[in-house]
Order: sequence, then structure tokens, then C-alpha cells
Amino acid sequence: MNKQTEKLRLIYLPFLIITISIIGGYSFLNWLIIIKLQLFPIKDFIVNFIVPFILPWIPILIWLRPRIKLLSLKTKNGGDLPFLYQLIAAFAIAIPTIIAQKYLETATGKLTELPNISQIDKYEATKFYKLKDYYIDKEHTSVSKKVEVSGKHNEDLNLRIYIVCPILKSKKATEILLFKEYDNASPLIVIDGKPLPGIRLPNIPKENIDSLTVLKGDAAIQLYGERARNGVTIVFTKRYDGNRKSYTENTFDSDTVKAWLGVLYKDRISNRLSVEDKERLYESFIKHSQSEFEYTDLSKFIYLKRQGYSDDLDEYKKAIGRSPLVYASNTVLISVNESFESRNGNKLAWIFGSFGIGCLIWLLMVLIPKLEKIETKELKTGKYRKKKSELLEFFSFFIPKEGFFVSCIILDLNILVFLVMVFAGLGFISFQGSDLLEWGANFKPLTTDGEWWRLLTSTFLHGGIMHLAANMYGLLFVGIFLEPRIGKTKFAVIYIVTGILASFASLWWHDATVSVGASGAIFGLYGLFLALMLTKVYPKEFSKALLVSTLVFIGFNLLYGLTGGIDNAAHIGGLVSGFVIGLFISPQLKEEAEEVITVKGINNNH
Repeated sequence: MNKQTEKLRLIYLPFLIITISIIGGYSFLNWLIIIKLQLFPIKDFIVNFIVPFILPWIPILIWLRPRIKLLSLKTKNGGDLPFLYQLIAAFAIAIPTIIAQKYLETATGKLTELPNISQIDKYEATKFYKLKDYYIDKEHTSVSKKVEVSGKHNEDLNLRIYIVCPILKSKKATEILLFKEYDNASPLIVIDGKPLPGIRLPNIPKENIDSLTVLKGDAAIQLYGERARNGVTIVFTKRYDGNRKSYTENTFDSDTVKAWLGVLYKDRISNRLSVEDKERLYESFIKHSQSEFEYTDLSKFIYLKRQGYSDDLDEYKKAIGRSPLVYASNTVLISVNESFESRNGNKLAWIFGSFGIGCLIWLLMVLIPKLEKIETKELKTGKYRKKKSELLEFFSFFIPKEGFFVSCIILDLNILVFLVMVFAGLGFISFQGSDLLEWGANFKPLTTDGEWWRLLTSTFLHGGIMHLAANMYGLLFVGIFLEPRIGKTKFAVIYIVTGILASFASLWWHDATVSVGASGAIFGLYGLFLALMLTKVYPKEFSKALLVSTLVFIGFNLLYGLTGGIDNAAHIGGLVSGFVIGLFISPQLKEEAEEVITVKGINNNH
């Protein structure tokens, strides 16, 4: 068997099997569990992007990684080519898988034709709708505004305005739009035998009332339960054209706005601008969005698409919650102005195209290098399997061990909190400030009002994936050198103490800033590390090699913090407190080091 055929069999064929299995298998499970059976709600971003991006790494690390090592990938400059191969394989699998999920979303979505919006609850919930009679009520809109930071260093501000408009059966339905009951002492209103706890009597046009009866006390409670403890007003409305339908039924179901039309306006500005410039651009964005909304004919669409379970849906729900209209459903529909037949676009072609491109690139990558004879022979004979598991070797990095015990636990806790927040549907690239506050972010008005635990919990929260990655990289670097020298107990105590002091510094400097991140505590460790190097706790050669890189790291991050969007107060608070602690404990550490040297010298003499 020639070498090229051997490479195809041992390396390329497993890649093909993994790729096809993940694209097909995950797409089928997504269709069955999430789309068809709807067993549990998961945000679209997690299903369509996060899982397809993470999933390929499992078979790559278990199965493909040891086979990549069969190739001769050594470089003169020591580059990590095996990891590059793994990364490209992951992208080659993830990209068509992600596109396939978007294709599933549109291709499997059913188009339901409704005579009017009041019938939407009488049909099975589908992805797409077509309405015969409808009216988009722009007079009773409700709005939710959202501003969030993004980017590796929080350099961008994303501005969004979410608007919901009631979708009604006809224009005359606006005559009896019902309002929430703000007076809890008001009686329950029953219209034509239907209890409507949200309606107020003045909202019913007098000319449409046929009769009105008032019940109080036990009589009301016996008929309608505890909700009638303040009495019941029973209203019967006049009939139209001799039929038996009431006034409310002839317009739209009186207890709800059955669905809302969602409209989104968005923009992005730099977070490094001055406060005045950001406010000016934000006000300009609001005015432009309002003008565009006023002049847009929202009734012109071909069909409607149900808003998926996402961060956008959460914001639309917030807007609905601010509306005074009574509603029973949070159904949000988005207008689509293209033919239903073209909804899939070129997604199917992109699935096969991206799959083919990825396979071709990986084929060339496999064919070019030579095979390593020893590793290939070991794999064939099965001896390779007796070596330490590649997966265990990778995950051992996250398992506490001597000299890297507390650092590892802190790393795992930060990642765990982030993953829990992701799977709770709060985001991935970034989280909203309101969600961070609920999870324990540091915020002066709340912290100083008795919620002092936020000083600590905020150090285990991060604003997004890039924020987490940057902080964990910094923790790994300093933890590897610092924990073995000072011991796990001191390391843990100093991390917590400097983290809390960094949070105090943030409170002192900022009056109303949501602050999260482990960077304050990590800067505390760097301050400690710097003090120990300057006081010669570490050997001279060691300090000389790392002192400059440590100073550059600290200086770069502090200077970058001046560009905005970064809590430099916490960084400086952590750095200074760690440095002071380092100066305080350095004599003890030097004394311990000298005792160890003395003991070793005595043992060697004997």
C-alpha cells in the first residue's frame, strides 16, 4: 500500500466520517427534538451556532488528533502545526453544520394561512403565517431600548430599538383595545360570560352595552373564585345583524392582542468616544429610527415569520410588558417581503459548497506532509492505544494538580459560571448589564445598599467570551509561576482579598457602573508577582526573564483601559493591593526559601 493511500485511509477517511456524521446526525436531532417535538426551549443562537461550533472538537480530540500526529508536521520555528490542523478540521465541520441548521429553520417551517389574526390560537403553531384580513396598529406601539458593549476590549456600543405593534383583525378593533387594570381594588369585569381581569369598565363603549349587573361578596366569589373578591361587573353587549356574536367577538377576541408585529432598528458606534459624543449619536439614532418608523407602511408584507427563541425575542417581550394593552400571548411576528418559495435562499448550495471546500482543503493538507513511520506502525499494531489517552491529556489541563491546584479551580469556576449563563440563554459574545446585575455584578447603588456579596461574586462574572478568554489567559500565565512559589492557601486568600479590594476601588471611582470580571483579582496577582520579583524572592535569572514581559502586560492593559469601556479602577486597585501584600510577605518567603536551601545542603553533606 503506497503512502498516499495509507494517509487517506488512516487520516482523511476518519475526517470524512466525522464530518458527515456531525452534519447529518446533529441536524436530525435538532429537527426531531427542537423543531418537531419542541421538547424544551433553547435559544436559537445556542442551537444554530454554539453547539455546532463546539461539537466537532469532541471527535477531533478523541479520534482525529492522534491520527494528525502521524503526519510529519515539525517546523523550524517551532510552530504548532498539529493544532492548526485540528482548528481547520473543526471549522471545516462547523461551517456546513451551522448553515444546515439555518436551512432547517426555513425549509421545515410550515406556512399557515389565516383568515385573520384572531384565529392564530386555533391552529398549530408554525414558523410562517399569511393573513387575509389584518390591521397593523401603529398608535398603540410599545418600545424597548437596548445598549450593550461588544468587541474584544469592549470597544463597540451596539444600539437597538425594539418596537411591537398590535396586529388586529381590522381597523375598527382599535375602538375597544383593552387596558391593564392598575387598580387592584377594582371589580372583575365579565363580558358576555367571559371573565376579563385586565379590562376597565370605561373602556367599553356605552353604546355597545346591552345590560349590566353587579355582584358582590360571597355571590361573586362562588361564581368566579378569589379573583372576584372585590366584586363582579357582568356586561352583556348588543348583537349585530341578528347574529349571536357579541360586539367584542365581531372585532377581535376581547381579552387579548393575539400577536404583535416586531420592528427592529440597530446601529453601532465606538465606545471610545467621549460621553457627549456617544449621547449625541444615540439621540440621533433614536430620531432617525422614529422618523423611519413613522414613514414606513408596516402593512406591506408578503408573509410573517415567527420570531425565534432568542435575545431579540426577550427584548420584544420587554416591550410587550411595557404596553398597557391586555394580552395573553407573547407571539411576535416579523414581516417578510419576499416570496415564500425563496425563503431558503442559497443555503442548500452553501451547505454542499462549504462541505466540499473544507474537504478539499483538508485533503491537500493530508497529502502534502510525509507520514511518521514509527507513529504509523504503533497505530496499526495497537500499541499507540496503550499510551495515555489524548483526551485525558487535554482535559488534565483543567484538573487540579500539585503546583496548579487553586489556579485550576479558579479557572474552572469562571468557565463554569460563564457556561451556565450561556445555557441559561443570556448570550455568548456578550451579556446584558441587567442580566449581569441579577447574577451578582458590582454596582454601587446596589452594593452599598447592603448587597456587599457583590464585591466577591462580580469577580467570577464576565461580560462575554472575549472578556473571559483574555482574563483566563492572564490567570494561567501568572498562576503557573506564582502558586508553586507561595503555596495554594496564600494564593487563594490573596486572589480573593485583592479581588474584593479591586471591587472596592471600582465602587470608590464609579458612581453607577456595572463592573464584572476576574481582572481585578488577576491584576492583584500580577502586583504580587511584580513585588516578589523586585524584592528578589525569585532567582535573578528568572526575574530578569519575566520582569519586562510582566511590566509590558500591566502597562499595556492599563493604557488600553484609558480608551474606555474597561474598569481601570478595579485594575489599579487590584494591582496596588497585590503589590503591597507582596512587599509584606516577601521577607517570609525569602526566609522559607533559605531554610529549604539549608536543609538540602545538610542532606547533601550526609
